[in-house]
Amino acid sequence: METTYKATKEKPTTLIIHCSDPRFQSALNCFFNDLGLSYGQFVPIVVAGGPAILANKTMAQGKYLEDQIVFFLRLF
Repeated sequence: METTYKATKEKPTTLIIHCSDPRFQSALNCFFNDLGLSYGQFVPIVVAGGPAILANKTMAQGKYLEDQIVFFLRLF
């Protein structure tokens, strides 16, 4: 049996950068709920260490993350 999942047509209003450590997932879901955000209403950018990588934009990872942020800001 094949299952189809629909994508949301809603435009996200928020960009969230957070750590990929699974120990924080439950807390992050609670935080998103406290903000009144559900999936589809925000763009999640998930990286090891979260936004701390932006502190050193000379590193390749920092530049890549910055490029991703710019891409999503232009897209939405």
